[in-house]
Amino acid sequence: MSKARRYWSNLVNGYDWNRIQHLVPHENKNDQIRSGRAYSTAFSFDQNIVDAMISFASSNNLTMFSLSLACYYVFLYKLINMDDDDLCVGSVIANRTKQEMKDMIGMFINLVLYRMKMEANNSFEYLIRKIQELISSVTAKNNLEVGAVEENSIPIIYFDRDRSHDNAQLYSQKLALEYCLINNLIDKIEPNEIICQCVEQSFEMIIGMLAILISGAVYSSLSPLDSPERLKTLIHIDALRTTDRAIQLSSCTWDIHIHEVDGTPLVGGTVILLRSEQGNCNMDYLSQIIEIHQATYVCIVPILQVLLFDIVEAQKAYFRLNTLRLIWSVGEPISCRFIARILPMLPIGCQYIDFSGATEGTVIQMFHVVTKDDELSESGTVPSGQPMPYFRCHILDQFLQIIPIGYIGELFVSGPIMNGYLNRPDLNSKALVQLPDEPDKSYRTGDLAR
Repeated sequence: MSKARRYWSNLVNGYDWNRIQHLVPHENKNDQIRSGRAYSTAFSFDQNIVDAMISFASSNNLTMFSLSLACYYVFLYKLINMDDDDLCVGSVIANRTKQEMKDMIGMFINLVLYRMKMEANNSFEYLIRKIQELISSVTAKNNLEVGAVEENSIPIIYFDRDRSHDNAQLYSQKLALEYCLINNLIDKIEPNEIICQCVEQSFEMIIGMLAILISGAVYSSLSPLDSPERLKTLIHIDALRTTDRAIQLSSCTWDIHIHEVDGTPLVGGTVILLRSEQGNCNMDYLSQIIEIHQATYVCIVPILQVLLFDIVEAQKAYFRLNTLRLIWSVGEPISCRFIARILPMLPIGCQYIDFSGATEGTVIQMFHVVTKDDELSESGTVPSGQPMPYFRCHILDQFLQIIPIGYIGELFVSGPIMNGYLNRPDLNSKALVQLPDEPDKSYRTGDLAR
């Protein structure tokens, strides 16, 4: 994506867009919502011209698109009496650059631009060669729409459809996106509809997720590399503040990324995206990003925490973490030995919280605020803690009866859990259980707890 952004930025750099404003005289560029108004002209060629073009294209090893585009440039150049040699033509292109999208049903197109500097003294054959080179380079970068790099074309985000958080921002290294309009997307989505989104980690991913979730639909992420469905129905953002700057570290196919991507901007905070070429496993890069962008919040699994603190400790770069006020640990148990090691490295006032839960329980159901007392835990690992707001946890025996304190039983979760597995009534009958004191069904985790 970064290479494509650089390509399109260079291609449109310096082009005077004001010269074409007269083509859309009724469009008010101050409007927050574009009208979508456009103009079209249809014309036809005689059959003898078509035959001649096909013959010329065949004998010169050209596609009809290349030849037609070259002819169109010549037509435009003569139409303006050769007063302007910098011409830009827009077109659409099939956007199925990834193998996993080849068989997907749907319309995948991008708007691309072909910018050409006309030279009056050169031959048509020379223009053809330049056109072929241009088409080849544009095709190689068509996975990113050119409009995505136009800074002035990005309007305002309305998070609650009535007002926006003016300080909500998204950062990706040197590229900043402060506002984008999603109201027109929300109006096209029906509540409770299941929407699948298949995009890479990007601004477009965040915009799509916000539109889906704010509309009341169910968001299901599909990774271009891997496609396990994740159904999401609830967002907990109680721990985040408007001043927070969150690192977006989790994969888009892992349910916890909803907290980073949607929770942060919904309270007016800032999301910091990592460069895709660095990924989420380069902890030296992550520690530098925390320092450079003054991140205050990061959600990270224990195995990556080990790598992060190894880097910080080896380089004596504890200062890189000075802005952190909140660390969420998710995904696996934390050993008490690890807690004893990292607590002295954390900045003063930084809160370390261990979260646990299942996707079926809409991401997170329990949390535990880690303190120095956890270094002495008899179990050797940090406890799961207490239920999140709106959740209730029950430890029951095989007869679904509450067991005495200190005994081991099976963990059940009640509250805003999933409605069920899609098209799997056999699994639903096992996983969703009606408990006596609960108004709705509870999720049977299959985990043992005490």
